[in-house]
Amino acid sequence: MSGRIAAKIKAMLAKAAEGSGATEGEADSALAMATALMMKYGISQKDVADADKETVQRGDWSNQAFLKWHHYTAEAAGFLYTCKVIVLPGKKKAVQFVGLPSNIEATEITFDWINAQVERLYKESLPKGLDRETRAELRKTFKMACAIRVRSRAWEIVKSMANNDAVALEYTGSTALVVKSHQEQQLGDIQNFFDKLFDTGDLRKGRILRVDKAGIGTSLGLKAGDQVRLNQGIHQSRLKIGSN
Repeated sequence: MSGRIAAKIKAMLAKAAEGSGATEGEADSALAMATALMMKYGISQKDVADADKETVQRGDWSNQAFLKWHHYTAEAAGFLYTCKVIVLPGKKKAVQFVGLPSNIEATEITFDWINAQVERLYKESLPKGLDRETRAELRKTFKMACAIRVRSRAWEIVKSMANNDAVALEYTGSTALVVKSHQEQQLGDIQNFFDKLFDTGDLRKGRILRVDKAGIGTSLGLKAGDQVRLNQGIHQSRLKIGSN
C-alpha cells in the first residue's frame, strides 16, 4: 500500500470522526470514501495507521543567499505542499520549511524552481540602456511584485483545491474533500509543532514583513508573476497531498 493511499484514507477517517467539525453529510461522505478505498485495496484502519510513519519536522537551512522577495516565493511553495516557513534574521537571512519530510523536499525543489523562473523573467523583461540606479530599482521592484503575485496565485490554487473537485483533481488526482481534510490535518500538526518550539524557546515569533513601495518594475513584475508555472513537484507532475 502506498503512502499516498494511506494518507487519503487517514484524511477521510479524520473528517468522519466525531468532533472534526464536518457536517453530518460531509462526515458520512468521508466515511463512505474511506471505506471504499479500504475495500478496494484490501486494507484495514490498522494498516493505515502503521503506514503513516512521517511526522512533522524542520528541514535544513537553505545554503543560498536569501533576499527579501524570496520570503514570498518560499510561502508560495509552502502553500502548495502544506509547509510553513521559518526565516533566520540577520544580514545573511536563511530559510527552512516545516512539514512532513516528503512535503519539505517537494517544497524546497519548488521554491528553487520558482526563484529560477523569476530571475529568468526579470532578465527577459529588462529594457536596454538603463542607467545603474534605474536598473537597480527596476530589479528590486520587479522581483518583489513578481514574487507577491506568485504567492497570491499559489494561495488561490490551495483554496480552490479544497473547494473545487475539478481543480483538486487537476493538481492532486484527489477530490476537494480529500484535499481539504488532509490540509486541515497537516496544518494542525504543524501548528502544534510550532507551539512547542515557542514554548521551549527554540523559536521566537517573527515580525510581519513589510512590502517595499511600488516602483518602475512593479507593473512588469505583476504581469510576469502570472507567467510563473506552479504545477510542478518532484516528479514534475501533480502536487502531492500525502507522503510517498
